Amino acid sequence: METKLTFKVIEEGEDDKIFQKEIVGKADLIVEGGAGNNLGPCIWLRRAGYRGPYVRVDPAYPPRLTELELEEGVRYCNQGGDCFDLGLVESLIEKFDSETPCFLTHKALSNVLLRKCEREGIRRVTKILTELYEMQLHILPAGFGIITHKRHYDEIFRKEKPEDRPPYVELYPTEDESWVVAVDVFGVGNLGEHQNVKTFKAFVEESYKLGWDFCVPKYTGELMLMLRRDATELGR
Repeated sequence: METKLTFKVIEEGEDDKIFQKEIVGKADLIVEGGAGNNLGPCIWLRRAGYRGPYVRVDPAYPPRLTELELEEGVRYCNQGGDCFDLGLVESLIEKFDSETPCFLTHKALSNVLLRKCEREGIRRVTKILTELYEMQLHILPAGFGIITHKRHYDEIFRKEKPEDRPPYVELYPTEDESWVVAVDVFGVGNLGEHQNVKTFKAFVEESYKLGWDFCVPKYTGELMLMLRRDATELGR
């Protein structure tokens, strides 16, 4: 029987620290897609102890791989191009002799990188990511607000009147028989029909078919860690 698509909710330790630990402890190459000019994710992981190569990929960068240093201990590379270009990423994996590469996005998955993709395009992207990477970390992946555990939503807004709470839509069940929800913190309206929600769900569903599982921390709506289904226990 096929495993039902559920989200695993991580409740141990500080909610984002366990995801940091997972990436720092396992990834030997990080490729950030659609990196733009925000170095926040790189700094966040460097200060958590990640010492491997960190490559930021964006069409706006020069085409040649460029090594840079923001401050002592915060080194990275910029690479111009498409982060879904199979040949480009394969060349990076080969250059850095990576066995456990990680794909990372920050505020870019649904609303930038996949914005113009129909379901067929998303299917193509998920196949490429599955061929290339062993893990994925998406920070604010949905592009419409936050995704979080429903119990966390109830706790955050427990002091507010129901009519004053931002609306949400249920996305997927969790292992504890609750829900991961999308919360309309930006007031976009009609969230269930929002294109970014549809894009995000298509990405999740197509990735699931290819063997990915999904983890979110209980106490934040900013992170989604993706691990292959045969390695979904954190720390393995």
